[in-house]
Amino acid sequence: MFVPFLIMLREGLEAALIVGVIASYLHRTGRARWLPTVWVGVLLAAAMSIFLGATVLMTGHEFPQKAQELFEAIVGLVAVGVLTYMAFWMRGAARSIKAQLLGSVDAAIGAENAGERKGATWALMGMAFFAVAREGLESVFFLLAIFQQSPGWAAPSSALGGIAAAVFLGLGIYWGGVRLNLTKFFQWTGLFILLVAAGLLSGVLRNLHEAGVWNLMQGVVYDLSGVLSNSSVTGTVLSGLLGYHESPAWGEALAWFLYLVLTLILFLRPRAETKPSEEDKTGTTAASAQFSPAASSPSTVPGSVPAPARFMYLALFGSMALVVLSLWLFVYATRTAQGPRRGDAHKVVITDQTCEPLDFVVPAGETTFEIHNDSRRSLEWEILDGVMVVAERENIAPGFHSLLNVKLKPGEFVITCGLLSNPRGTLKVTPTDASEAERLRPPVQAFIGPLSEMRVFLVLQSSALARETEALAEAIKAGDLESARQSWLDAREPYKRMEAIVGRMSDVQSRLNPQAAYLADGEKDAAFIGFPRLEKGLFQDKRLAGLEPVARQLAEDAQALKERLRNGLQQRPEDLTESALWQARRLADGVIPQGENPHAQSDLADLQANLEGMEKSVLLLDALLFDANAPLAEEQRLRLQALREALDALRVQDAFPPYARVNEAQRADLAQKMGALADTLEKINPALGLQ
Repeated sequence: MFVPFLIMLREGLEAALIVGVIASYLHRTGRARWLPTVWVGVLLAAAMSIFLGATVLMTGHEFPQKAQELFEAIVGLVAVGVLTYMAFWMRGAARSIKAQLLGSVDAAIGAENAGERKGATWALMGMAFFAVAREGLESVFFLLAIFQQSPGWAAPSSALGGIAAAVFLGLGIYWGGVRLNLTKFFQWTGLFILLVAAGLLSGVLRNLHEAGVWNLMQGVVYDLSGVLSNSSVTGTVLSGLLGYHESPAWGEALAWFLYLVLTLILFLRPRAETKPSEEDKTGTTAASAQFSPAASSPSTVPGSVPAPARFMYLALFGSMALVVLSLWLFVYATRTAQGPRRGDAHKVVITDQTCEPLDFVVPAGETTFEIHNDSRRSLEWEILDGVMVVAERENIAPGFHSLLNVKLKPGEFVITCGLLSNPRGTLKVTPTDASEAERLRPPVQAFIGPLSEMRVFLVLQSSALARETEALAEAIKAGDLESARQSWLDAREPYKRMEAIVGRMSDVQSRLNPQAAYLADGEKDAAFIGFPRLEKGLFQDKRLAGLEPVARQLAEDAQALKERLRNGLQQRPEDLTESALWQARRLADGVIPQGENPHAQSDLADLQANLEGMEKSVLLLDALLFDANAPLAEEQRLRLQALREALDALRVQDAFPPYARVNEAQRADLAQKMGALADTLEKINPALGLQ
């Protein structure tokens, strides 16, 4: 159970050392009262890492390894920049320690100017935050695996012991820095920071490679895994201190070397001595007095050195509270979370020499690998496409396992099995219907045109509906029964063309077209309004009494629908087919066999308008469907043509007869053809990868 200790020591050492250097620097320059600023950064980074881990658990998702690596790379780049600036600032401070140190420190941290002090606060907090955040999230997920899989407290205690050891070493740096000669402290600390930054930079390239961003110069320079592995005590310490890696790639080694060459040349080059002015001499005396052994204790810090703003102490307590809250949330998540959704599970056992099994054949799509480490060292398991990392799991301790959920595309890949000297396995991913549809899925931009054209169609039809319902209301107001009947029929056409879309809006359907069969009191129900109520009055009762307010309300509702479609409609690409599919099933299963307009008997005209709207919707995708699946595109056209022909065959002298004259066989034929169209429509979104 020593491996969890080493893993957490490696993850925490780098952050502890950087924080220790910052704290020691503040103490030596008489700014110990600024330490709360550093702790705020540390605590906020810890709270963020723990909170993200808890959130991932509670939402049932994973924090993808690639996203994690990219996060670490970005934070690492920021940290390299901050550390490089810090090292060269220390170089300047060491050179001018005899004359200008106090002034330099005041300018950097303790200036009286409120704006500069605010900047210093954020600078110190940011340095500590990035130092901890870089490895914080990875540490949280490793600890989660340890706590979930350990039968006892040995492994968790070992991991927590590694964190404690890292903190102890950070304290050692702090106390050692306090006791060093001030000039030597700045000089040697600056050199040490450059070495740490070089290791960080090489690690950034490794992170970018594992995130799939950087894939150049991936040949291995050397392999010391059998001599000085990252899992050994020495390798762990060197990894945490200097970014050591047992098998670095050429790109990582070159970045490390070039960074050190450039920065060390600039850092170590001699600077021309300048003759001190009288003011400098005075400053020298003051500085010497200020930083004499007696003056360097916190109790003798001059009153001229300002303390951080009072809000910083509130921020310190607030960040402590955030850590406590995130820890509580993390513990709660570990006890209640169901974990991420898994695909088909495949078990992998890694030994000291190989993987069992070494070769896999899996279908494309969501796949879960359960990776067991039966070797004597911590390891990582990777899926590679050439030199590019497709997916991986790191820091799998001996005796533990880790789950890797990955969505695989068809192809042939390579899997690593622990040591570089071990044989590599193969992973063959076979295509599926879903993967083929996704491969053929058009780009998002291809749907912009169809969606825009459908929006224009709906706006035109809703405008026609508003116009015809207004004419209907005016005809009823004027007492013209025949004109009112014709206006009712005319208004039904644009409504039925849009019904595949607006019929799925329950509030619209209940206002414009509520069916008596679904109301408690049928045609006597107060909710019996809109088209059906007007149909009963105009075609059965054949009188206009009491219809004017119903018609006026229908016109207002139609106008509101027009504005809604014009300004608030949001459609997805898959809605174009899903709406037509919903309409086709509804018509085939109920409307066609039973009819919908018992008084007007205009069901065939309604059905014709329905078909026109559905055609408009699905044929907007016809070109894309033809490219993805030409036979399916042709099948869809034939289904639509069959329905058009069936409707035309029912016409009598170019007009549709009353629906009562359509016999059961004819209705069954229409329903069968509509059902066949629905079956075809059901295949379209999968064929376009819209699932």
